[in-house]
Amino acid sequence: MDTIVEPIAISSSSEPRTRTPAYASFDSNTDKLSHLLKFILRGVQNFHGDLETNIAPQIETQCIAISKLGRRQSAESHDQVIQQSAAIAHQMSDIMLRPIAQFTGGLLTIRQWIPVVLVTTVEAYLSACFKNATFYFNVIVRGKRFL
Repeated sequence: MDTIVEPIAISSSSEPRTRTPAYASFDSNTDKLSHLLKFILRGVQNFHGDLETNIAPQIETQCIAISKLGRRQSAESHDQVIQQSAAIAHQMSDIMLRPIAQFTGGLLTIRQWIPVVLVTTVEAYLSACFKNATFYFNVIVRGKRFL
C-alpha cells in the first residue's frame, strides 16, 4: 500500500497541524502544474532569444536591401523598385512567420493541457477526500475496523 507523507503546516496561531493525505496528494499535483507553467516560461524566454540571434539579423539585411532600392530609384523605373520592394517584404514575412507560427502552435498546444492538468489534480484530490470520508464513515458510523 502506498503511504503518503503528511506535510505539517503552520497555522496562524503558530500551532503545527497535520494535513490530510488528500491534501498532500493535491499539493504534489500542483507542483506538476507549476512545472508545466515554468516549461512555458522557459519556452517563451528561449523563443525571444532565438528571435534576437537568428531572425533579427535576417530582417535587418532585408531592410537594408529595401533602403538601397530607394536610393537607386533614379536608375530604374518606379514600377521595378516597387516590385523588388514587394518581393523583399514577402521574404521578410516568410522569415518571420515560420518560427512565429511554430512557436504559437506549440504554446497553444501546451496551454490546452493546463485545464486537463487542473481537472486531473482536482479529481485526484476529490477522490482521496472521498476515500478518507468513506473510511471515517465506516469506522465511526458503522463501527467497522480495517487493519
